[in-house]
Amino acid sequence: MTPPATKAIDLPNDHDRKGLPAWSYFNTEMLEMEKDLLFRSHWQLVCHANDLPEAGDFVTLDCVGERALVVRGKDGELRAFHNLCRHRGSRVVAGEQGNCKNAIICPFHGWVYNLDGTLRGAAQPDTLPELDPVAFGLKAIELDLWRGSSSCGSAPARNRRFPRCCRASTTRSTSTILKA
Repeated sequence: MTPPATKAIDLPNDHDRKGLPAWSYFNTEMLEMEKDLLFRSHWQLVCHANDLPEAGDFVTLDCVGERALVVRGKDGELRAFHNLCRHRGSRVVAGEQGNCKNAIICPFHGWVYNLDGTLRGAAQPDTLPELDPVAFGLKAIELDLWRGSSSCGSAPARNRRFPRCCRASTTRSTSTILKA
């Protein structure tokens, strides 16, 4: 099957081919607008599900100030979290990709999280009140899987947009847990 012929488009001679004005490349207000409109309100591709075959395998993503962690749980499911410890806000995983074995351990004060994001334990627990494992667990980020590619986003799903080419054949999940 041959692709349809494309029709050449004639541009008028007075068409502006200069692109964006120079000031737009260093304008902080425009940068913040682009972060909101182009990155925070759209799905961000993190990895392919096959990149995380074993329990504890993880990949991180830093995008416009948002830090994401995608990890495969012991149950085989992919989950996405903010890559921030609930204690002091330190990154719980410093590397870009790897395996955290049976638990995610914050390098700052040693808080330990299960692979499902729940708090397993805090360092020096006798100095703290009783902590609810779910309430003090890692904060989930919405994760979606499309043909094996995992994408996440920090904006609520109702505000996030799928690319036009994906809308017709994509079923969106509002769950933070997906089987690969």
